[in-house]
Amino acid sequence: MTADELDELDSYADDLLDYRADLIAENETALGAEEGERIAWGQMLEDGVISPTVQKMWVAQDGACPVCEELDGQIVALDELFQAEDDEYDAPPEPHVYCRCSTTLVNEGEE
Repeated sequence: MTADELDELDSYADDLLDYRADLIAENETALGAEEGERIAWGQMLEDGVISPTVQKMWVAQDGACPVCEELDGQIVALDELFQAEDDEYDAPPEPHVYCRCSTTLVNEGEE
């Protein structure tokens, strides 16, 4: 290998490490935000700010993956998991990294 080829490989390896660091940071941030939302909803329920009949709904973003598309619009109780064909999830970004879907609160019977 030439020195230029080694430099190119070195640069590519650095790019991959930067990409991995960004991937981990974004995913961990999304997990933390979702956990904070879950805690807030639980506290709101406990404090009587929201009704015990309030549920959560999965909201898939445009271009969502097949798993998220399957979960889109599914409504479950705050303490229940969303059911996909092959697995169950508490909330995004659980199905995969870079998941941009979300959950929202809905009143029972609302969509």
